[in-house]
Amino acid sequence: MSIYQLKVPISVLLALICSSCAVNRDIRVESEPAGAEVYASSKLLGTTPLMTDMDALFPNRAFDMQPSASRTLVFKKNGYKDATVTVTEFSVPPVIDVTLENLAGPAEKPRQDDNIDARLLELHHLYEQGLVTDEEYRAKRESILAEL
Repeated sequence: MSIYQLKVPISVLLALICSSCAVNRDIRVESEPAGAEVYASSKLLGTTPLMTDMDALFPNRAFDMQPSASRTLVFKKNGYKDATVTVTEFSVPPVIDVTLENLAGPAEKPRQDDNIDARLLELHHLYEQGLVTDEEYRAKRESILAEL
């Protein structure tokens, strides 16, 4: 067997060795709110906030012979819609951060009208107690109503 014939198998062997020595870097996984379970390929990685690594996300990355394997991370938390993030072996950010959508919808902000109603009632109460004059009552009432 000549040296030339050994070059091809050695280069293939070197490529396999180098791919199996890929850096296993840490990845921080977070969610808002915290406490979401994170699954990769149906396997529970843990609960946010958590630290994981490339080997946990891509356990066969040195041997799957795919140039860029992908994984879908699923975030699950009771009362929130499941969220997904898909990453490839070569595009995993150092921090994966997801905001979960509340199934009850966003928290309602108080309506401007409710605030005006409360202010008018308070003003009327003060007027009835004699703490504001008739002139003060009318002027303040007009300014509150002008906000509508």
